[in-house]
Amino acid sequence: MTTLKTVQTEDGERLVLDEPWLDHPVPVLKGWESSTGWFWFATELKEDGYHFGLVQGFEDEWGSFSEKELADLYPHVWEIKAEDLPHSGRRTPAHWPVGSEV
Repeated sequence: MTTLKTVQTEDGERLVLDEPWLDHPVPVLKGWESSTGWFWFATELKEDGYHFGLVQGFEDEWGSFSEKELADLYPHVWEIKAEDLPHSGRRTPAHWPVGSEV
């Protein structure tokens, strides 16, 4: 399960993604949010506009997505402001056991 964490850096707060299989948490470089509650978090930005990162939809899934296609969905999908990015995404509180019912 992917964990979203806000960490303090010398440049301020930063959103990172952490997975058990990663050597270290990966910084989120850009993010988008939708009116349906989906999130796209880019950890690798490509010049062609196809980025790699985490998508929080019905499930959390790593993969590639197109920034242009997300922009075409405006106003239903919008880019998350840099100052809001460290506080974005769906998170499971640390005190909730994994798989517990709410």
